[in-house]
Amino acid sequence: MDRVQNAMLLAVTPGLRWLTARFAVEPGAPVRTRCGGCGTPLAGRLFSPSGRCGDCGVMIGAPPYLLELVTVTGAVLAVLAAPSVPIALAALWWVACAVPLLFIDLRVHRLPDPLTGAALAGVLLMEAVAAVTTGPPAALGRALLCALAYGALLLVPALILGPRGLGLGDVKLFVSIAALFGWWGWSTVFTVLFLAFLASGVVAAGLLVTRRARRGTHIAMGPYLVGAAFTMLALLA
Repeated sequence: MDRVQNAMLLAVTPGLRWLTARFAVEPGAPVRTRCGGCGTPLAGRLFSPSGRCGDCGVMIGAPPYLLELVTVTGAVLAVLAAPSVPIALAALWWVACAVPLLFIDLRVHRLPDPLTGAALAGVLLMEAVAAVTTGPPAALGRALLCALAYGALLLVPALILGPRGLGLGDVKLFVSIAALFGWWGWSTVFTVLFLAFLASGVVAAGLLVTRRARRGTHIAMGPYLVGAAFTMLALLA
């Protein structure tokens, strides 16, 4: 992508950093409205790639420069993989929601509903536009069925296993993934799920072997779901 496109992508990252800082709180806690170090309100502040408060230097939200790198990478893959402009916009919207979710889950092991819900709504809206303008219309129906089917499939173990398995936030995130990749086909959605579980299983096994984790240790699944989705975008591109 040229410099203008990269600059446009980087222009949205302060907002993504703000979302990360706002929602990266423990489950049940209210959203963050002030810096934890100096108490400066977050509203209206410009979040720099350093990830630090401009007044006291305390780290807020995502690590330095990493959010920007992930955002640009995901956006480039989304544009290259999409078969039409509306689907590219759907993928870009999903990436914009998924990047804060990734860093929030890494930090506090939660995937807030406002972001998972926004991801799904934006994807379905742009896919509806694509079905009307560029087609094929059947792809929208397939995307909806994928979202419903995989959501129901993952909801069962999430409810049965509770904290030992997938969280409800993970299920909601994957519903948006299924809606996005359902445009390409059922097998594409299954591959994303397979890659996410494979990667998380390998990492969990490695942590157990090196005794850096124990049986029952909760592993944030969101980053693996987002990483698998990025990998699939790369394969489609």
